[in-house]
Amino acid sequence: MKSTRDNFFTRTISTMYLIWFIIFVLSYLLIRLRIDHIGGMNDEKRRHYRKWYMGVCRRLFTRMPFNTVTIKNPYGETLEKPALCICNHVSLLDAPFLMGRTTKLMMVTEKEVFANPFFGPFVRMTECLNVSEGVTKTKERIKEWMDKGYSVLIFPEGQRTYHGRIQRFHTGAFRIAADLGCDVVPVCTRGLFTALRPKTLVLHPCPLELEIGKRFTVPKDADIFAFAKEQQARYTLACPGPGQDHEPHAL
Repeated sequence: MKSTRDNFFTRTISTMYLIWFIIFVLSYLLIRLRIDHIGGMNDEKRRHYRKWYMGVCRRLFTRMPFNTVTIKNPYGETLEKPALCICNHVSLLDAPFLMGRTTKLMMVTEKEVFANPFFGPFVRMTECLNVSEGVTKTKERIKEWMDKGYSVLIFPEGQRTYHGRIQRFHTGAFRIAADLGCDVVPVCTRGLFTALRPKTLVLHPCPLELEIGKRFTVPKDADIFAFAKEQQARYTLACPGPGQDHEPHAL
């Protein structure tokens, strides 16, 4: 999904925008955290930060130079009913790209993200879920958030891809969905791997897409390993990476 506007000039402008945006967000966040910690954190302040972060993430992409964002939502999904959302994981931009859609989305992430200087303060402050706590504890916390009306985002691949193609799907997300009896909403992004490659801050202009598929459930008696493999194959068709020349299938 490379853009015809991807050249040295547009990359320079886009990268400067991204770096400026990161500096602005970090500065604001550190100042607010310093102020709010004096009075102590509470649920109201955490809700405020989640709403603020959603607005920041949305503006990051809507005002990004030389990039266009397309949302495909053929089933009119609103996440009004909490669900477990699954998504491919190709870039550091995945989380902000998705979190900018709604304030009612909580994220499951790894312990490394909690230690990240940019994302760490936010995920700790807003009580994002740490998958390193184990499946049982994670499942309990997911249920708690869903009872509060939140949907929960999980990346079934477990980590970002460094080659842009779909990796093996782990079974944890589908096992949790079967145990809790909750709906699963499949989501996929396209273009983010091209926009921001691993281990670089050079931002490439390209069209970005977010597709939201149809809800489904995981039967309690399902073969979880086969189910995860089936969803992996589905995403491989929907999100072709470098070297995979077929057109993206609908999710």
